[in-house]
Formats: sequence, structure tokens, C-alpha cells
Amino acid sequence: MTETQLFDKTIVVNSKDNVAVAKTAIGLGTLIGSNGSNLRTIQTVPPGHKVALQTINKGQPVIRYGEIIGIANQNISAGNTVHNHNMIPDNENQTVPKSVSPLPVQFLPNEKIPSFQGFKRDWGGVGTRNYVVVLSTVICSSHPTQLIARHFEDQFDDDDNFDGVIPITHQEGCGGEKGDDLDQLMRVYNGIMYHPNVAAILLVGLGCEESNVECVQGCHSSLPLQLQNNTKGRVRYLTIQGSGGTSKTVQQGITIVEELVMEARKYHRTEISAAHLFLGLECGGSDAYSGISANPALGHTSDLLVSCGGTTVLPETPEIYGAEHLLMRGASSVKTAQSLWDIIERYKAYAASRGGKLDNNPSPGNMVGGISTIAEKSLGAIRKAGSTPLQAVVNYAEKITQRGFIIMDSPGYDTPSISGLVSSGANIVCFTTGRGTPTGNPIVPVLKIATNSQMFKHMEENMDINAGTIVDGTQTLEEVGQEIFQKIISVSSGEPAKNELTGHREFAIWRAGAVL
Repeated sequence: MTETQLFDKTIVVNSKDNVAVAKTAIGLGTLIGSNGSNLRTIQTVPPGHKVALQTINKGQPVIRYGEIIGIANQNISAGNTVHNHNMIPDNENQTVPKSVSPLPVQFLPNEKIPSFQGFKRDWGGVGTRNYVVVLSTVICSSHPTQLIARHFEDQFDDDDNFDGVIPITHQEGCGGEKGDDLDQLMRVYNGIMYHPNVAAILLVGLGCEESNVECVQGCHSSLPLQLQNNTKGRVRYLTIQGSGGTSKTVQQGITIVEELVMEARKYHRTEISAAHLFLGLECGGSDAYSGISANPALGHTSDLLVSCGGTTVLPETPEIYGAEHLLMRGASSVKTAQSLWDIIERYKAYAASRGGKLDNNPSPGNMVGGISTIAEKSLGAIRKAGSTPLQAVVNYAEKITQRGFIIMDSPGYDTPSISGLVSSGANIVCFTTGRGTPTGNPIVPVLKIATNSQMFKHMEENMDINAGTIVDGTQTLEEVGQEIFQKIISVSSGEPAKNELTGHREFAIWRAGAVL
């Protein structure tokens, strides 16, 4: 891809583009000429919105990122704004490539791979945090789960090696969850129980729900044998019905958690290779700068981490749609490309079964920010993945054991998407945002990367990194990518992320089936 060109008023991402993006609000009649042209606007252009660099006739493609993002549904004059009022999605179908051309990864020698201070776990993986978790298996047990954890609030603020007792509650666990939904829920539970950030866990159930404690203990076929063989006292269970009511459950739960905390505090941070970092690549509240600043900068970070032998995972299937051909082309094999095609087709059928379609994305907030079609959003979103080959495609919350760049099937809704990443094993998440989404996670730090400087300054208490400096012209994409990488090392070693300081620890689970 041709290097992004920054001008006084606009940004052109690729030399093939016939639109530019406004850096700030541009008034009527403003000279915005790029490469010496004398082009002037014939409409006011809001910040982040597109302006035509040449006449685009009805039926011709609108091109951004060097790719088609839509089709003009009327003649668009040079200097005019280009958005949903004068363009429509391009419905041309992609196909699975007959061959692939992945770029080779230049792995760093071991002596040049940086390290971080993490927690090595006997049950597998390396933690960036050290928690005891109290997890409700169903919404009915949410209240005692919260009360048990609340008993331990602020008790461990001065402990550098123990991060506290964290409750995880949600609305799932009953009401018709069968088949694939119950399999998926069990994957989430199992992913939390055996997450390297979780030293120990108490599961609190009601006793009669579909996701009951007996099911979690191993009767469900989707759970691996490690659930039964590797607990070693660090996974404990309670039910409200079995304990004799809410108060007795809380009393028993506090006693159990006190024992688990004693065990968890025996772990200490040690120096560990960055090859053990497992990075989730998330975005939410995107704007027109996302694909110019934060996403490609995070893509550079992703490439750096893969070169260290680490793992990066891209979720949000609906925000791959329209750009999947680029990821398939760079896959490690045609079989892997086919796997990506399969989840796109599956998601299209899933949306259609509920009367929707993937073209219904982007969201209203995305459109206010200047994004017109799902192809435009996706072409910017996949830049978080960098340029390394796609190694595998996995289901939502499926445990990931392979290193390199992976795609996880998940919704575009960022909270359950992050939950899936964490359940798959991510021990840190980077989240790019243009509108200012503060979402976090209970057990994994979520670094927020702002796409523009105005939002970063306005919401600085929620933002960890400002990638808007790329748009401002004060930093290069590579410099911000390196800054993100260094922040990942620092936060993985114990520095609190902004979501942890502000208390954003949201959690939700993707449910595909009906509620009965």
C-alpha cells in the first residue's frame, strides 16, 4: 500500500484513492488541493468525512485504502462530500483464492526479544495479572457473587504481586441455552477458570440452572479433561440451594476465597519473554481516522509481537466482511483462507436468520464519524492485524494454542468480543477507538488507543495512547506502533491501564440462540 499522504486539510491513504478524508472541518470554497492541484470544496466537509478528489460518475466505484468502499448512486462532483447520501455499498461477492501469497515473518533472535514481569502458571500460560475470581454460573447467583467479592475490596492495594478479588457476573446460564450456546458458554467458563491471570476461582451457582456446577465440573462433552485433572484445589464451587440460601452462601464463599487468596499471594512476578504475550486486537466507536492512525499503528505493534514469537488475535467477524479478500490473500494456506471464508458465510447466514445483514453495520456513531459502508469500516479495521500471515481461524472463546496471527469468530459488539478474546487466552488487549469507548474487562488490562488528538484530550482519563499524532503529523505510524508495544510491556509488568484505574471491567457473553 502506498504510504499515507498528509496535507494541510486532508489525508489521502493510497495513490489509487478518489476521495480524501478531512483532517478538520473544511469550509465551503476552501482550497484543498493535493499534489499541486487547485481543488476547492463545493460543500462544507465535517471532520473525518470524505471529499471527492475528482468527478465520480453514477455507477463508478468510490475508492479508499486503494480498494472499493462503495458505488456512487449519483454523479459526484470533485470537491463534493461523499457519504451515505450519494453512495451505496458494493455488493460484488468475493471468492476464496486459489493460491495465497503470505509475507514471511522475520523472527527476532532470542537474545533480542524483550521481556516483561509476569506470572508463570503450572496449568499453562503466563499471566499479566494475579487475581482470585468469583464467577457466577447464572444470573440468579450474581448477587452473592458480588457480595463475596465486595468483602475483599481495597484489602490488597499495596501488594505488587496480587491484584485482588474480582467478581464476574452476567445474564447467561439458563433460559433455553442448549447445544451450541451451552458449548460456547462452557468454553467461556473454562477459559476464565484456566486463564493465566486467574490464580484461583470460586464458581457460585444457583443449583438448578442449565449451566449448573455439575455441568461445569465435567459432565459436558465440550470441556477438556484438564478441568477434572488439573484443578489442584484452585477451582472451588458453591450453590445457593446447596448452601442454604444467600447469606450462608456469602459466608461460605468468603471463607473459601480467604483460602484461595493465601494461595494466590504465593505467586510473584518473574522475568518472562515477550513471546508469551497474547494480544487481543479490538476496536469500538470507530471514526474515519481509525484506519489511518490507531489501527495501522496497532498493526505495526502486532507485527512486532509476532516477530517476537507472540500471538495476536483479531475478532469481530462483521468488521472483517468486505475486506476478507485481503486477509485470505495473505493467509498461510488456502485451507486457512477457506476457514475465514466459512466463518464469514456462517455469520451472513446467522444475521439473515434474524432478519439482518452485515451491510447493516456500520453503527450510527460510526456514520457520524464519517464511515459510510461496512467495506470502508472493515478495510480500516483489519489494519490492526498488520502484515503477518493468518495462521488459523477459531470459534468464539475457543482456546488458542497456536502462535502468530489468528482470527476469532465473534460479534462486532465489543464487550462480548473482548470476553471471547480473554476466554481464548489473551492476557492483554489493545482497543482502538475514535469516539471514546471506555470498555474494559474484569481480568485483563485493555489499553485504549485514541485515533484523534481531540478525543484523546477530551477523554484522557480513559485513553492510554494518542495515535492522533499520526494525523497531526507529529509522529509516524511506526513510532506510535513502537510506543504501543512499549506500553504493552509496561502494563503487562504491572503498570495499571486506564480501564483499571477508572474501574471499567465490563463483561458480556455472546448468545446465538433463542431465549426461552
